[in-house]
Amino acid sequence: MSSEMEPPPTEAELPGLARHVAYEIAMANLGASRLLALGQPQENGDLVWSAWVEILLLHSRVLTDFFCRQPTRDDLSAVHYLPEWDANSEDLVWLDGHVPEINKRVMHLTAYRDRRQSDGRDVAETIRRLNVVMIRFLEALPPDSRGWFPIATPSPPS
Repeated sequence: MSSEMEPPPTEAELPGLARHVAYEIAMANLGASRLLALGQPQENGDLVWSAWVEILLLHSRVLTDFFCRQPTRDDLSAVHYLPEWDANSEDLVWLDGHVPEINKRVMHLTAYRDRRQSDGRDVAETIRRLNVVMIRFLEALPPDSRGWFPIATPSPPS
């Protein structure tokens, strides 16, 4: 069955699917913490730095889609958990504005993929905004569904 034929998630599936959201935030935080620990890349083309940047960007993009997009087909979205979710916060607008750049860097081989290198400030700002959004999302959930997300409420980096 192609993904275009997949039905949307059901209410009964939402508790189990929440672990995927928790995984994405954990991976984004892991990528950011590794990058911040590494400091600036030692040389142009540093593969370790690039690998962690790509991990952060991929998981940031998945979370941005989760928080910003209306669901289509079998996509999971914040509105499945919070129908009144507002995707227009300053943090989400900032994150969503970076999706085209992320796509250039990790989704396609383009002539412009290295036009702008990520640095420590970008990493810290990306993860700070993701965690602010995740905290807002978790705090807006009813207490019974908050427990579906097997993560501690993240603390945004200062």
